[in-house]
Amino acid sequence: MPGKIWHYGKYSMVPIRDNDKYDIINWRNAQMEFLRQDSILSKVNQEYYFEHIVNPLFGQSYPDQILWSILLQHELIAYGGLVHINWNEKKAEVSFLNKTDRAKNHHLFEEDWSHYLKILKPLAFDTLGLSSIFTYSFDNRSQLYPILEKNGFELSSLLQNAFIKQNKLTNALIHTCDKLSISYRMANPSDCLTYYNWANDESVRFQSFHQEYIDYPSHQLWFDARVRNPKHFLLVFENYISQAIGQVRIEPYDNEEIVHISLSVDKDFRGKGFAYRMVQKATSLFKNDHPGIPIIAFIKESNNKSFNVFLKAGFTQDSMIKINGENSYKLILK
Repeated sequence: MPGKIWHYGKYSMVPIRDNDKYDIINWRNAQMEFLRQDSILSKVNQEYYFEHIVNPLFGQSYPDQILWSILLQHELIAYGGLVHINWNEKKAEVSFLNKTDRAKNHHLFEEDWSHYLKILKPLAFDTLGLSSIFTYSFDNRSQLYPILEKNGFELSSLLQNAFIKQNKLTNALIHTCDKLSISYRMANPSDCLTYYNWANDESVRFQSFHQEYIDYPSHQLWFDARVRNPKHFLLVFENYISQAIGQVRIEPYDNEEIVHISLSVDKDFRGKGFAYRMVQKATSLFKNDHPGIPIIAFIKESNNKSFNVFLKAGFTQDSMIKINGENSYKLILK
């Protein structure tokens, strides 16, 4: 791995560089409240650490940690790594720290973390063969947890009184991600063609209540109107290598007192259990912001797979109705 460079967009990641050690020590000392570091580090500490701990890692086949310098358009903006690597159990802890001024800016903090994880996940699972990665963070990092969840990490443990910080016992949270974890983001105008292909998939059209082929100009008008309207909740779900695997839409239905949900999964990712988790995550996120609004789904009686997905996600059958002459379930999540 020495000399190897990994990229995602304008971000890149290279094996940790010796000349970055003084920037890193400044960031660590400024952000001690978030780290398992209980005293100010000196340049002597850092030089010893790099000479006796970091440098020998490059000659080891199975090191217990792998560290990277993270660059944005060739400028150092963070460092991170996989630490406490257990090669037998194929798991490792994720570490990451960005420049202090970027850490204080919520938008930049999220951008840096998200791009880092998009580079790290395929490297961890495909290049290194790990089965899971996890983060260990104190419960004073509220801005971090939603970012982890967006990027496919789920809270797996809450450790009470796990660490002493500033002479006080502090709780710790562990978030875990594996190769089957899914991340999500809001749809944007560049997703128009992807949605078009999903909408015209043969099986999607067959299960739709309006089975006619959709022409692209009509779709484009429809999509643009929705993706720019905050009342329409459009989520795109991706796998660990950032491939789009499907979408969930939650949109107004008749009035502001109720919303309608629809789902589609890309044909290459069906049968892998993604649909249930997509519905569960989308409805959970929506209800966090709209706790009193019921969500309804309409599913053809013949579509047993979707029916069972929504039941598993917490929906209940409200009634049987006719839609365009088709016997259909009306399901509701209250």
